[in-house]
Amino acid sequence: MMQRLGPGRWIEAIEGNNIYLAGSPDDPRPARSLSVPYERIEREAAGQLSQDPAVVAVYPRSELGSLPSSRHSQVAPFSQPSRSSPSSSSGADDPFLPLMLASWKAGRSGDLMIRIQEGWLLGELRTGTSHGTPYGYDTHVALIVRAPGLLPGRSSEHVSAFRVAPTIARLLAVPFPAGLPSGPLLLPPSR
Repeated sequence: MMQRLGPGRWIEAIEGNNIYLAGSPDDPRPARSLSVPYERIEREAAGQLSQDPAVVAVYPRSELGSLPSSRHSQVAPFSQPSRSSPSSSSGADDPFLPLMLASWKAGRSGDLMIRIQEGWLLGELRTGTSHGTPYGYDTHVALIVRAPGLLPGRSSEHVSAFRVAPTIARLLAVPFPAGLPSGPLLLPPSR
């Protein structure tokens, strides 16, 4: 990036699949004087990342933040998109976009999010795991519910994490949290 933008610290931090850029509108620190507009920093960083063989798609803040709010509520975290061939950027036809969007929060997430190749791992270790991809091996986990009087049961139903809070609220006989996109799980009857 220094070749294209000149000397300077253009990337502030990298945390998992989030890249935080210099000059970000979400940076709470006082703005430092930059010789390059933030939009160009974002564009150049996305372009550089898209050339990395580990990166399948780059999701810029400018795109994620501009999607209509209805797009946020259409997220179906339990559905696994079909495999897609690597591409250098995200797009409306990207089956992983809803999952990436569900992981992005303005003001907290990076200026760029990346999706790496399926089966790849970011970091310096040769073995291990993480939970930062939208692939089935990271998104499909066991959910165990246990409560007094609840009959044992088993289900292979795919459920969204959005349903955990209303399920707990129902078990505690308290009102559901407001603004959730889905309701509680249907649990076996109580004794």
